[in-house]
Amino acid sequence: MLKLFLDDERPVPNASWHHVWTAEEAIDWLETTGSIITHISLDHDLGQDLTGYDVVCALEEMVHEGKINPGVVVTIHSANPAGAKKMAQACESMFGQRWTTYIVDYNALCRYENEE
Repeated sequence: MLKLFLDDERPVPNASWHHVWTAEEAIDWLETTGSIITHISLDHDLGQDLTGYDVVCALEEMVHEGKINPGVVVTIHSANPAGAKKMAQACESMFGQRWTTYIVDYNALCRYENEE
């Protein structure tokens, strides 16, 4: 499994995730691994101009270009409810029924990931 975790403050839930800290890093990584990626977990607020929502917008373009694994699971683990909702709505709009999108608490994500 190939997993991408975007967060500028929190550590990855476990060592199976590739950690990036900025939206630019996430977009670059998705451009090169999108066809084989299995999981993406995104934070909204990244302490810079670009946010997790900007990654979702870039992801939308990659989906339309066929660069993203159609079976990917997208998780949003933001403490910003409004930002998380905006990201989830965009994911649901572009991915439809083929994709799975969750909004989760970071601590719940860590518990789940460390049980596997």
